[in-house]
Amino acid sequence: MLYILFIISYFIDVIILILFIFLLITLLRLIKSLGKNYNFADSFNIAPDLITNPSHQTFTDYAAKKKIGVYTSSYHQHKNIHKRLKRIVRSALSFVALKFIIVILIFLNIPRPSVAQPEQNFFQDQDYLSFSKGYYNLTAWDQDGITLQPGQLSGSFISQPIGNGNMNKWQTLSWKTDGNYNQKPEYPKETLAVWGMDALDKCAETKYQKYNCIPNKITTTKGIYNSSGYAFDGYTTSAKIPANITFGDTFTIGAWIKPAKDILNGSQDINYTIFSKSFGDYTAKKPYELTNNIFFGIKEGSLQLIYWSDDNRAHWVRAKDINYDFLADKWVHVAGVFDKKKNSLKIYIDSFDHTDIVEDYDGGAINHYPANTSYPSWLGSNGYLWMDKEEKIIDIFNGGIDEVFIINKALSPIELRNFVTQAAEVYFQVRTGDWLPLNGTFWGPNGQSNSYFIKPAEKNLDFLADSKYLQYIAFINRPDTYFYPKITSVSVNYLAPESTDFKITTAFEQKIAVQMPAQRDLKKELKAIEIFFSYFKTKPETETDWDFVHLVAYNNVSKRNLDKEIPAIVAYIKHFKKIPKSDTDWGFVKALAYNLRGGELLAAWQKKK
Repeated sequence: MLYILFIISYFIDVIILILFIFLLITLLRLIKSLGKNYNFADSFNIAPDLITNPSHQTFTDYAAKKKIGVYTSSYHQHKNIHKRLKRIVRSALSFVALKFIIVILIFLNIPRPSVAQPEQNFFQDQDYLSFSKGYYNLTAWDQDGITLQPGQLSGSFISQPIGNGNMNKWQTLSWKTDGNYNQKPEYPKETLAVWGMDALDKCAETKYQKYNCIPNKITTTKGIYNSSGYAFDGYTTSAKIPANITFGDTFTIGAWIKPAKDILNGSQDINYTIFSKSFGDYTAKKPYELTNNIFFGIKEGSLQLIYWSDDNRAHWVRAKDINYDFLADKWVHVAGVFDKKKNSLKIYIDSFDHTDIVEDYDGGAINHYPANTSYPSWLGSNGYLWMDKEEKIIDIFNGGIDEVFIINKALSPIELRNFVTQAAEVYFQVRTGDWLPLNGTFWGPNGQSNSYFIKPAEKNLDFLADSKYLQYIAFINRPDTYFYPKITSVSVNYLAPESTDFKITTAFEQKIAVQMPAQRDLKKELKAIEIFFSYFKTKPETETDWDFVHLVAYNNVSKRNLDKEIPAIVAYIKHFKKIPKSDTDWGFVKALAYNLRGGELLAAWQKKK
């Protein structure tokens, strides 16, 4: 209705414009008919009264009497133009009045906005609308999908409203991406320990609980892989791992870090621990000396991996970066790799090699290896015993740390890159309503505004109430601009209540059941068996075979799928050179569409093209 009114309004505008042009032309002709010497001040004095009063005086006599050429055109021509002008004015006024009525009707038919109504409900699918006809906000999209603009770390994409103007039952929101996101990576079998830091009472991952840490004054923060991380304050926080961690001859230490402030390379006053294995005992008689076994973190503004070959503090080996500046509030993946076979020690930042310096305390090649100690380990800090009573903490990290791991294997840059790319996040929220444009809050699962759809799942929209329209928003986050997470497709499945007799599934395949009549018809079944034998040269034996026979015989299924039936109809017409008409014909089509044996036959026909 609204569309028709806009079309009518447009045509009325065109007509009014044309009438206005004719009005201008007619006015010019009217003025011209009065003569080239006509004085506009006398316009009302030389009207038709000149002809009728006095009646004996004609137009020609008057013009000749004055000798001034006032009327060079016929008086009747002037009179006709004057009448035409009146008609044009009346027509224009009529269309203006009609335009006013149409504007009022448009105003009355414009939908009013509503707020999403997340409530409990819902049922089945049927139909979807891809995001490709939507519009984008912050993110960029092309024929292949949507992704972030160059240089962006996060963005969102809002779809066009989805719906057919009727009340719909929303069922499933699903999507596909170019990679695995929103989930923790699968660590290799050589993994020694992983600290996911998902909760204060769950520092280590379930598989590595014996290496659980003891958080002290720590709070959780949003981490990587759609999980939590630990926030260290740079002053008093710590996380001690009491259990002894035994490193292999070759190992990789990795972690995600998000400094709270910029770290300029070479800053002498910045010493932040990511992971350390160390011990110290301060007494009044002997000044404190912290003895390290492994240190991975920021030392004097540079990312470094250092190990000691024995208890002598001077016997160290280290790799360091001297160029990279860490930016505040930006997640970065860091790793240190020691490979005993290759006598190599390397530093990686976001899976790229940033090893600028490798040093051995004796100045030669790396020929000293990490000592095996039973020192306690620390996350985000270093600690030592103070006067046999309490632990003192130093080199405390300032910012977030997440997903620290130790793997007794030298990971390659490609393996490290998987940790980085998988840290990208893709998640969704939805909102619904009966009026356009849709406004209000977007909702996650179960109608919560602070929750998100992280993974596609069947019937994940079943908390929504019936409504005419649905709109989703897709969020994309990435830790680094080197990698481009992309959403390649999005589907929203819904069921229109009035379409319960004919259901179309496009995004999710559902099992099609053959509907058997209460009274079976042996003649129909015998004919269907003959058709089966003619194509497969065997009698029906399996359940699949008999499903084919019953489909041909009774032409009835529990649910229909146009995506399957249309190719079957096309193949049937090409093969038989006719349109299916009888129940048996249409049963054959359904057997081609929904049965495995029929699918084999359909594929063979299509292959003959």
